[in-house]
Amino acid sequence: MHGLAPLESSKSPTGGNLYTEEANEQTYQRLATLAGQLLAAGMPVVVDAACLKERERSLFADVAEHLAVPFALLHCDAPEELRREWIRNRSGDASEATEELLDEQQTWYEP
Repeated sequence: MHGLAPLESSKSPTGGNLYTEEANEQTYQRLATLAGQLLAAGMPVVVDAACLKERERSLFADVAEHLAVPFALLHCDAPEELRREWIRNRSGDASEATEELLDEQQTWYEP
């Protein structure tokens, strides 16, 4: 969606900033569109996204309601120190998670 190779960092010269409000909105809209297309084709869908804001969660609930399919939202949590350990030990995948990003995301959460 943003023109990056699967393991290319968004901090690369071609990456731009994926962590702006606008980029976040575009990403969630794209996920909702793809989920809706798959659901309409009769396929089950699991969207793996943080959904820290109410409007992000509502977006997926609205897709399911529009298509009259069941919807469930799972909130997974772990102790903060364990999450930090996971981030420190993570490598070799597309995640750009950092402890700084974890701190920032905690300010975005809307119950």
